Amino acid sequence: MDPETIEFYRQMSAYEIADLYYTTRDSTVFVVSTFMGVLFAYLAAAYIAANRLSVFETTGISIIYSVFTLFLISGVVSSMIDLSDIQLYLTGTKYEIVDYGFPSFLVVCWISSLIYMYQQRRGAGENEP
Repeated sequence: MDPETIEFYRQMSAYEIADLYYTTRDSTVFVVSTFMGVLFAYLAAAYIAANRLSVFETTGISIIYSVFTLFLISGVVSSMIDLSDIQLYLTGTKYEIVDYGFPSFLVVCWISSLIYMYQQRRGAGENEP
């Protein structure tokens, strides 16, 4: 943690630090919930409509989905780093697994959903004469 951040936390009261921690945590939960909603909507769209979409349409939808989900994942990473810094300031311990474990899981979900979409799309070519 950089010295400016430490000085920033020192100037805060215990209530302000607690409020910052809980607000950041709640924000992270909200972003993860949004990610999960978008992920399941994309999977439902893949299941229902992928075999009726052209390659261009599938690619366009996947690009829009990817930009949005990567933005959400970057928000989760940022929030997790902030939570880790606050925890380091308060307790003197930092849990590195928190910084990269869960966001890595989100990236795996994102990649898996893209693979699923293109698997469903590829199945459309097998049914066509």
